[in-house]
Amino acid sequence: RIIEVPQDGPGDQSQLKEQLFTNGLQRPYLPGSSIKGAMRTAVLNTLLLEDPTFASKRKNITIGKGDRLKFKDGQLIAHYFGQKSGTNRYGEIQLDANRDFMRMIRVQDLHFSRSTECRKLEIINNYRNGWGLKREETSFVECIPQGLQAAGSIQIPAQLLQLMNSAKFDKTDQIKRHQNLLDLPTLFRLCNNLSLKLIIDELDYWDREGNPEVIGDYMEILEGLEQQYQPLKDQERPTSCILRVGAGSGWDFMTGAWPRKADILDDDTWDDLKQAIRRRNYPSQVDFPKSRKLLQGGVPLGFVEIQLT
Repeated sequence: RIIEVPQDGPGDQSQLKEQLFTNGLQRPYLPGSSIKGAMRTAVLNTLLLEDPTFASKRKNITIGKGDRLKFKDGQLIAHYFGQKSGTNRYGEIQLDANRDFMRMIRVQDLHFSRSTECRKLEIINNYRNGWGLKREETSFVECIPQGLQAAGSIQIPAQLLQLMNSAKFDKTDQIKRHQNLLDLPTLFRLCNNLSLKLIIDELDYWDREGNPEVIGDYMEILEGLEQQYQPLKDQERPTSCILRVGAGSGWDFMTGAWPRKADILDDDTWDDLKQAIRRRNYPSQVDFPKSRKLLQGGVPLGFVEIQLT
C-alpha cells in the first residue's frame, strides 16, 4: 500500500511505501518484544532502586578509559536478571538466558485491523536562546493510528513456573527468587508506577521551562494521560497498565531514567554518561536530553494501554 504524505513531503516525495507488515497478513502490528521490553525496563528500575549497590560502581557499567570510555548495560542486566557462572576473559559477568526470570513471560505480537498513517515528526531542541524547531531534521513517519485496539495474549505458564520452582538445579535460582514478580497484576503495577512517575517528571520539567509555544499541546496531552491513569497507581492488583514503546519514546522512557537518581551514580560518572550519549561536547549543566521528538502539534509517540480481559 502507498501512503500519501500530508502537506510537504521530504524533497520531491509525496508518497511513501507502507512498511509495518509481518507474516504476510498485510496488517500493521506491534511486536510482543516491544511490550515485553517496556515491562523489562520497569522491572529493572524496580530491582535497581531496591538495591543500587551494583549499579553505583563505575566499573560495572563502563569499559575502557579516557577517549575510549564506553558505557554498557550488559553487567547490569546479568546481575539483576540472571548471570552465568564465572566471568568472561575481561572479568565481566554475563547474562545467562536460562537463568533470566523474565523469559517466563510470553507476549504475543498485536495485529491491528486498520492501516497505518503518515504523520510529520518534529524535533524540538533547546538552543542557547530558548526552545525551537529543528527544521532540518523534520521527517515523516509511519504510525499506528491513535485509539486502535488489538487482541493478543500475555502468558506466564503456571505449570512451567511450578516446575521451575520445584527444580533442584541452580539455573532456576533467579526464577525462584523473583517469582513474586512473575504475576501480571504485579508487573502492571510496576509499569504503571514507572510510567506515571516519568509523565509527572516530564510535566514538572516543562512547567519549569514555561510551556514554550513550540511544544504545542504536549503538556495538555500529558496532563490528560496523568489524570486518566493516576487511579491505577493506587491499585494493588491492576488489570491494566500504561507503557511507552517504539521510536521517539525518549531516553527517560527507554531506560526508566534510573541514572538520574542522585544516590546512584556519582557526579563524574553521570557527566561522563551524558557526554558518551551526546553527539557533541556540551557543558555538564546543559539539559539532558536537550531535545524531544513529537508529532506535529505536540503529540507524543508510543503510549499504549494494555488491558486484561
